[in-house]
Amino acid sequence: MGLTIKKKVEHFQNLLVNAESFSDSLNYFLDEIATDDSFMDGCQPLNNDNVIAVLLAVAESIHANAGGNEKDKAEAQVLQMNKKYKFAHGTCRIGKNMAILAYLRELDMGVAGLPSQADPSMVIFARFTGHGVEMPAGAIPAFDRSGYKH
Repeated sequence: MGLTIKKKVEHFQNLLVNAESFSDSLNYFLDEIATDDSFMDGCQPLNNDNVIAVLLAVAESIHANAGGNEKDKAEAQVLQMNKKYKFAHGTCRIGKNMAILAYLRELDMGVAGLPSQADPSMVIFARFTGHGVEMPAGAIPAFDRSGYKH
């Protein structure tokens, strides 16, 4: 019998924090978590403006650093949240490419992949945090009990 989804998410957390290659965590998400019906059945469309702002800002930053036009804006395509695991994931379009993102709200950390502008056969991977991302007008930041701003 395979790992439970809880154990898979815990393993993803460990990879996200400790893996030397950022592709390891995103590939694990795509191969093990995104294909698990018990995880996907718990997902709903992402409607948290703060988390959406983080994901889009990350895609725009990676795109610009990978040789894309700095003026290109990311557009959400399919962004979902599994509230039980506080796990946001999905895709957004930027320029002519799609970014794949996976973000754990509890850790305020995620990983993203986006094709390189110079060589579309190469994927740029990045580990990221939402800390310090400018929130949309009217958004209210969330605080945990320690006072850490999300």
